[in-house]
Amino acid sequence: MKKKVILFSIFLACGTLIHCTSFGKKEKLGNSGNSIAISDSIHKPKIKLLPVVFKEEYDEGLIPGDNSQFILDFTYSESDPDRIYAAQDVSCVWVSNNGGRNWNTLKNKGLYAPAMISIEADPLDKNRVLAVAQSRFYDTIHLDYQGIYLSKDGGLNWEKVAPRTKLGEIRGSTKLITYAPSSKSEALGYAKRWYAAFSEYRKEANGSTNTADDGLLTSNDGGNTWQEIRKLPSSLFGNKIYGIKVDPLNENKLFLYGEEGLFILNNAPDSNDEITKISGTNGLPKGSVYGKVYISKDSNTLIVPVANTGMYKSINNGKSWNLLYAWTDVLLAFYNEGFPDVIYTTGSNTTEGQVRVSKDGGTTWHTNINSKQRPGYNDGNWNQGINSIFARIIPDPRNPDRAFAQGHAKFHQTDDGGLNWVDSSSGFNGSQYTGMNMQQMFDPNNPDHFVYFMIDRGVHVTENRGRYFNDNTIKKVDFEGIHKTVYGAAMCPSIDSSKVLLASVNKTPSGKLLRSNDNGKTWKEVVSSGLKSRFFVAFHHQNPQYAYQWRERSDDYGITWKELKSMPKNTMICGMSPSNGDIIYAVDNLKGGVAKKIWISLDKGDTWKEKPVISVDWDLTVPGPDRHLIFNVHPTNPNIVYTSNEKGGVTQWDLSSNKTIQTDIDVLNGETEENFYINRFVIDPKFPDIMYAMNQRINTGNKFFMSENGGKSWINISSGFPNTYYNALAVSPITGEVFFSGPNGCRVMLPPYETTNTAYELIPYKNTHIDDTY
Repeated sequence: MKKKVILFSIFLACGTLIHCTSFGKKEKLGNSGNSIAISDSIHKPKIKLLPVVFKEEYDEGLIPGDNSQFILDFTYSESDPDRIYAAQDVSCVWVSNNGGRNWNTLKNKGLYAPAMISIEADPLDKNRVLAVAQSRFYDTIHLDYQGIYLSKDGGLNWEKVAPRTKLGEIRGSTKLITYAPSSKSEALGYAKRWYAAFSEYRKEANGSTNTADDGLLTSNDGGNTWQEIRKLPSSLFGNKIYGIKVDPLNENKLFLYGEEGLFILNNAPDSNDEITKISGTNGLPKGSVYGKVYISKDSNTLIVPVANTGMYKSINNGKSWNLLYAWTDVLLAFYNEGFPDVIYTTGSNTTEGQVRVSKDGGTTWHTNINSKQRPGYNDGNWNQGINSIFARIIPDPRNPDRAFAQGHAKFHQTDDGGLNWVDSSSGFNGSQYTGMNMQQMFDPNNPDHFVYFMIDRGVHVTENRGRYFNDNTIKKVDFEGIHKTVYGAAMCPSIDSSKVLLASVNKTPSGKLLRSNDNGKTWKEVVSSGLKSRFFVAFHHQNPQYAYQWRERSDDYGITWKELKSMPKNTMICGMSPSNGDIIYAVDNLKGGVAKKIWISLDKGDTWKEKPVISVDWDLTVPGPDRHLIFNVHPTNPNIVYTSNEKGGVTQWDLSSNKTIQTDIDVLNGETEENFYINRFVIDPKFPDIMYAMNQRINTGNKFFMSENGGKSWINISSGFPNTYYNALAVSPITGEVFFSGPNGCRVMLPPYETTNTAYELIPYKNTHIDDTY
């Protein structure tokens, strides 16, 4: 493996002389006066993965797998157990075609809500998949698109078949949608009877409430149409239902489990059918049942894990129960359907909760399990543990020794019956950087040097153009327990001080400002304390000893800060002119503000124009609770700025005269789309006629757009990558490459003109996205 990497690297080193372009060519004059070759027609953009990879992974030639996002449910079809679908908690459906060894993102067109809470493949047709899609508490734009979706082509395209107004968010391993095994129809090619169960609990932005659109639903036509049978009130079933299981011989008999234990409905389609609570009766103790429930093919044998108590078994279809395995740490259990004597069980989020395996039906258990983490990652429960409420194990029904598993948003596999596990995350890239303003993630003097300011993972720096990154060193314990998410950050653009980094760190956009003077190797200072709205952090381009964030300015490269006392009330700094760093802008976005006005300062914030230069009737912030906004300043003209508009598009503002001139930019070229909203917008620093915009809506086919003429017209470039939501979009000031990032990973795209010294040409990481039939 190392030899392949070395040879490839030699080839790429020679290839730095290659001129890269991602589109067809025609000559055009850019605003800067330079002649550039740009696209003549619509083409697929050239995109590669550019995830967080450590040197140890790179040296071994591994396919990247920086994980980070939880999968709440997995499924495979009996017709092809090698194809495993994964329901990601924040961003759509993934697929593996080799039993979980490698992973791919999918087109997912028509899957209009991003947060997947359960998924099930049809047993007879591996391309037929049903999934439950939810909109999480912080996502308001996708609320109207929640429900059950059906795909008939392996997740490339989806149709909503059962709308739900507000689904709950279950944080853990689920199975909320499934089929009746006895309803499999060879004539039709699919299972006819399906069920779905939703509890009342829903997390909201202001707390947790029982306001979800709960209910038990059924379908008799393979999931094409659905009917609600009954409600599932929390007073009976508890706040959270985790799963359902249908009797193999009786399509009407349904088991339901969750926080309040195990229930049975003997005639589930009948809304008047009596619901029987099994937990607490006939030897099955009270307690939560998180899953999974095992039912033998003859329906006689049942096995159920009772949380923090043990595993219980019935050999008479649930009429009586006996203890199978006592373990006070137990949470979940999983069974090999082809070899039912092979049972896995997992416990709490500790080393004591590590997976255990029985190969004789639960009589004896192997507890000394070895798990090897991915190269470059630290030892410890997070990287090696297969435990916690999120654990999931998918045994191969054809092989008693083979299984795939999820631990803590990390994937694992075993080929010896669960005694030894190795990493299986290749292709599963969910780490992402984020920010309202990402232009200072790049070293403007060195294309090899850029930084990812990330959600959950702190700061990762590369000095080799993205082939691999240094590990994050921001630790919660060092900074009074703050989270490792970075929302506003900057790299100093000075050649002498390019290793100085600023990062606003916390779980929300209100963070503490940290400073590193050694390229992120150490973070020893909280240079501006208090949880402040530091969406925008930037160094002055021309005189980088100055820096800006919140309502403060630094005159010493970010070491000390002073508040700008003359700033308008309730405002925070939201932008800076790239061509004149003395000019900064502020929006009334703090408590008491309405996010409808923009002010300007021409002297580094010492004084401000008395009246706002922009005043609108609409909220300038992006839909949702985080209050970030589009605000961009033209790279060469500080009098031209861009914001969102009331229609969800982009508006250009000309501030050069006493009367501000407003020009709306139509990204859709005259077309319309429901809830269309541009939430990411950037301008190429070298060629400002080239602009990029991203739609906040997902999987509509209208995700990513490029303009070559300053916004007069736009090209849809939404193919070749997952059309989920994205938290960051930036253009390299040296190469013009487009960097973008979301919960389906980090990517880089070539610009529509010739360029050199690109990350795209150097990194060996292929695009693992699937847009076409596979």
